[in-house]
Amino acid sequence: MIYRASQLFLPTLRDDPADAEAASHRLLVRGGYIRQVSAGVWTFLPLGWRVHEKIVQIIREEMNAIGGQEMLMPVLTPAELWETTGRIKIPEIFHLQDRSGRKFILPFTHEETVTFHAREIHSYKQLPQLWYHFAVKDRDEPRPRGGLLRVREFIMKDAYSFDRDEEGLRASFEANRGAYKRIFERCRLETDGDIAQAIPNAPKLPAPLRAPEEIETPGVTTIDGLADFLGIDPTATSKAMPVVKSDGAVVLALVRGDDRLSEMKLYDALPGDSRPATDEEIRAAFGASGGSLGPVGFEGEIVADETLREGQFVAGANRDGWHLRGVEAGRDYEPRFADLREPREGDRCPVCGGALTFRIAVEVGHIFNFGSFYSEPLGAMFRDEDGTEKPLLGGSYGIGPGRVMAALIEQHHDDKGIAWPRGVAPYDVHVVALPGAEAIATEAAEALSAAGLDVLLDDREMRAGEKFADADLIGCPLRVTAGKKSLEDGKVDVRDRTTGEERRLGVPDLGKDPA
Repeated sequence: MIYRASQLFLPTLRDDPADAEAASHRLLVRGGYIRQVSAGVWTFLPLGWRVHEKIVQIIREEMNAIGGQEMLMPVLTPAELWETTGRIKIPEIFHLQDRSGRKFILPFTHEETVTFHAREIHSYKQLPQLWYHFAVKDRDEPRPRGGLLRVREFIMKDAYSFDRDEEGLRASFEANRGAYKRIFERCRLETDGDIAQAIPNAPKLPAPLRAPEEIETPGVTTIDGLADFLGIDPTATSKAMPVVKSDGAVVLALVRGDDRLSEMKLYDALPGDSRPATDEEIRAAFGASGGSLGPVGFEGEIVADETLREGQFVAGANRDGWHLRGVEAGRDYEPRFADLREPREGDRCPVCGGALTFRIAVEVGHIFNFGSFYSEPLGAMFRDEDGTEKPLLGGSYGIGPGRVMAALIEQHHDDKGIAWPRGVAPYDVHVVALPGAEAIATEAAEALSAAGLDVLLDDREMRAGEKFADADLIGCPLRVTAGKKSLEDGKVDVRDRTTGEERRLGVPDLGKDPA
């Protein structure tokens, strides 16, 4: 199909937005893809919506391929659903009331709503199920920035699986993980899961002790605060992360104080699903609040990062305002060890010993299992094969098409503009008609359209330099130019946006081999 630029809304700009830092922010605004309505709230203009919907279609096809069933759940959500699960206190939620005073929220995810519908699943024979939708989400983001990278309103594909047991839950998780890999490959988006292994810097440990020693730490609840209070390096501390499994058991995950826990690695290390423990569950299991937790005296399962295998560390004493010096794995507590930490700058490669390099990353997808966290409070139960009633086990799988769009630009651009991969470009070919060659440009556009390509025909009354600049900025995979020389030989210039390679082809040949 041919789209004439003279009839389209293509408000390209020559200057970058003053507040733009990310390349995607600059180029999406300059290219006429998006416009800001307020902080973190954006309109997709016609050009941007074409790209967005191409990404959506790729996601839809891959979700359908693994048995996903598309639906649509409302944005306006009764607050009582989130009150029932305890998530109503999350500060990023937008709250509102109707004229009768009934409370609603604008959710940033739909676990509560989808589980409300899952209450109509009554038998194991109806499982597994995989439902998904593309819906507007709202989030009271305190610091929106980066164009589409951090926003207050966005569209997300969120999918939800429901299974009868841990084996089915894991199978659903892996099916969605495979679908995500294919989605990103089709979009030509380079992605990586958090699976890297690395050797961290050696800890700076104080002199060892024969047994743990209690020390009062009033008001100290953070690793940095603990290190300052005791005059030690953060690497000499341990950080406690309590999680709850689907059977209600509390598990304590431990990493070194200067590290961050990888949710994906913890998921791989723990059989079955788990979720962060609530304040009430932490108090019940440890007798203390979150800032004073540690492994000594805890009777549940402990999974410790490999960095804690050797040496003595400062840990919480499971008493508010107190910590323990000289806590040693194997002597003072018996953990199971696993790789739980997120790699970071300063780490070394476990294979060659060289320094690892890191790049800025954009989270475009997030998958996790939530077990019975929502089904139990909302009463989503089913009758299993043995006749017992059990809670549904669920998983959540999200992708933001707008985030994918921005991430693609971060990977596919140059100093002139965007260089879209073919599968997500707004148009397949950008035909530039220079003065006097309008008829040949139209013939070229018709030949390309007949070959099944979407063609943007720039028939505007503008200078050649302006048209070329817009073509580079908009970033369609191919640019076809009809100029004065075309009047002589009936041929056009075909330029690859990514490589810059040019060929000269006759108009009849365009339909045969335009790429």
